[in-house]
Amino acid sequence: MNIQLTHILESVLIESGGTPGVNSLLDKRFFKSTIDNTNKILGLSSIKMKPLGNTSKPILGDVDLAVSMKDIASVIGTTNPKTFWKDLDSYLKKKKVKDYVISKGLSQFSVSVPMVDSSKKQKNRISDRSGTLDPTTLAWVQVDYMIGDVDWMGDILTSNPDSNYKGAHRNIFIMSILSNIFLNTKGSSAIKKKTQLNLRKGFQIVDLGKTKRGRITKSNIKTITKDLSKVAVFLFGSGTNKNDINSFESIWKLFNSTKFKFPEQRSNIITDFKNRISKTRGLDVPSEV
Repeated sequence: MNIQLTHILESVLIESGGTPGVNSLLDKRFFKSTIDNTNKILGLSSIKMKPLGNTSKPILGDVDLAVSMKDIASVIGTTNPKTFWKDLDSYLKKKKVKDYVISKGLSQFSVSVPMVDSSKKQKNRISDRSGTLDPTTLAWVQVDYMIGDVDWMGDILTSNPDSNYKGAHRNIFIMSILSNIFLNTKGSSAIKKKTQLNLRKGFQIVDLGKTKRGRITKSNIKTITKDLSKVAVFLFGSGTNKNDINSFESIWKLFNSTKFKFPEQRSNIITDFKNRISKTRGLDVPSEV
């Protein structure tokens, strides 16, 4: 679970790229026009979606959009979850995008599309974070459609523009906290209950067990809430909400306060967090830790 979630965080919150045909960063001035044009090309203009990550920067990498599987399935005309990805592939083949990639394991698909202005004129390629233009080459940018619960992803996968750190720092820290909290259980002592973050589905409870060879197993995974404010209350008590844990700095402050409900685990959590960060590409341990 920890390795899988860390890989997802890398793909989601650290610019991943990887779609054939993409050659440009995205000028924020053309964010809306490019997304609107892409949704029109794909027939997705009418469905609910939310932008993810930090979209306040003047020059952006790939664009991440939260969408639901139900809405996408409705658009592509499939009712069978077992054939969803195959049906999606057939649908995208018919659309006028330069290229696309389906990542079933990450539950997302990515398209290479033109960066356009409001008149749908394709703009020139941006080659670096300073906004350097290549006047001889047209811009093709990457748009990622990430499938899950739209509102939950809108909270958990959106970065606070006022933070000095990435959203991944905040989320990995929450994961480290949860991985060191075990709930009281009845019955077999071999089964332990704990909570976990599923970045696509919500806040979950899971049974942990061990095989005879010592391998950790998970079972009875249940999503208990899709409300990030309830996660805040679980960790820091009543009177807190999602706005209190919307950056690494804010959750670190609460973690070191009397509001933190599991103070005996602080040392283990910090060790766990440092270990996770050291194994995550593109992230450094915050100076506060």
